[in-house]
This record gives sequence, structure tokens and C-alpha cells, in this order.
Amino acid sequence: MKLIEKIVINSAFLCATLIVLFSVPFIAGPVNRFGQSRTKELLIYCSTLLIDPVYEIARVIENSTEYTCVIHRDGSGNLQRTISLNKVGDLYFPGSEWYLTSFEDDDVVRETVLIGYNKAVLMVQKGNPLGISSDLKNLANKDYYVVMCNPDTGSIGRECKIICEKMGILEDVLRNARQFKTDARQVMLAVRRNEADLALNWYAPSVWKTYQDWVDVIPLDPSVSEPRKISAGLLKYSRYPDAARKLMQYAGSAQGRELFKRYGF
Repeated sequence: MKLIEKIVINSAFLCATLIVLFSVPFIAGPVNRFGQSRTKELLIYCSTLLIDPVYEIARVIENSTEYTCVIHRDGSGNLQRTISLNKVGDLYFPGSEWYLTSFEDDDVVRETVLIGYNKAVLMVQKGNPLGISSDLKNLANKDYYVVMCNPDTGSIGRECKIICEKMGILEDVLRNARQFKTDARQVMLAVRRNEADLALNWYAPSVWKTYQDWVDVIPLDPSVSEPRKISAGLLKYSRYPDAARKLMQYAGSAQGRELFKRYGF
């Protein structure tokens, strides 16, 4: 079994090509457990938010087929731009369904399947030592060291922009933010490392073992933060659409949905 992760760094001037920093091989093997040679690769674009459950699903597919899964992880916005510019790849797992429906070319995504839900919440250090309330205006409070996600790179950044615009506080929040991170995981790390008093982030990472002992969640009113669908998409550029569809359908099956649910989705 072999699962390769290639981490893509995107920027305005680097998006035109897939730039690979390093590859991390899992248990290497030229054949799967049925003795089939691994001669084909499925290229999967995956939000950093979803990387853990997608890894597990990729392992299942690799164990039962001749395919090796190559996963490029980054913020959802960065991945969407990479797909649009490079026009290659089989599957796209963004942190929010919106990214599957907002390509300039309407037919980039041929099929989709629902895999779970997520919801924006406020996050503070464990025990909420500063006694921060659920009032979103706290994100604009200069007394707090606020960390946000860049709206152009990560799905939670875009969600934060939508929520703050609806509340009429976006400009104040953007001015008050001390740091802008690429994605939800980087926002979580800032809170865990005591580099932030307050952040707006997706709920799911708060249940992961990496963070649950370091971070507390402050829920937001449903009228402010509504659940967002998370779906996977089959790309029109896929060289192996049947195999890609098999992986995507497994992700959306009862077994796959249960896996995503365990990760908070």
C-alpha cells in the first residue's frame, strides 16, 4: 500500500504550476493485497480540513484497486485556483460545497456527493481564561489578539467574511486581526499555541485529539452561523473517472459518512 501526499504551495505567481515541496510515502508496496500492480495514479485535491478522513478513504481504495492516490492539500481557495489553471486531476474535496459550484467554467465538476456538514464557531483557549462571550463583535475588540483565515485561501476565511458582512462588522474585524492564516488548521494551531485569544473557525477540528485538550468552542446563534454542506466532486479532467467515482461514492456512502462524522463533519 502506498499513499503519497504532495503539498502544493499556491500564490498569485506560483499557481500556474503544481509545486511540490515534498512527498511523504506511507507503507510502500508495488502491488495491492490482491497482487495487482500499481501503475495508475488518482490525483486528489483535498482541503487541509478534510485530509485525515480522505487519507483513510484513499487507503481503502488503494487496498482494493491498482491505483495509487496522490493527494495535494491546501486551502480550498488555493486548490480551486490550481485546478482552474492546471486543468488536471480526478477529485476535489473542498472545505465547503461552494467551491465546487463557483468555477468560472461551469462544467469543471461533473458529479458531486455529499459527505458531511460543518459550522463556524468562535474558538478560545481551554477554559476561556478571558471570559470571552459569543458576541461576534469581540472579533473587532482590540483587547483580544485575534487570528483569522485569509478569505481568499481557506473556506473558513470565506465563511468568516460572509458572517461578518452580514453583521456589518467586516471592516472592523479585518483591521483588528493580528494574523491571517492560510487555512483552518493553521488557525487552530495559533489558538493551541496560545498565539491567539480568539478566532473564528470551523467546529470540526475542535473534536480532534490534537486540539480538544487545548481549545474551547463558543457556539454561535444559528441565525448567524448556519451549517454548510461539504461535498466531493469528480473533475472533468479525470483520466480514470470510474476509479475516481468509486472513491467518491465510498466517501458518500454510509460507511464513508460515518468516518467523516467521527472527525466532526
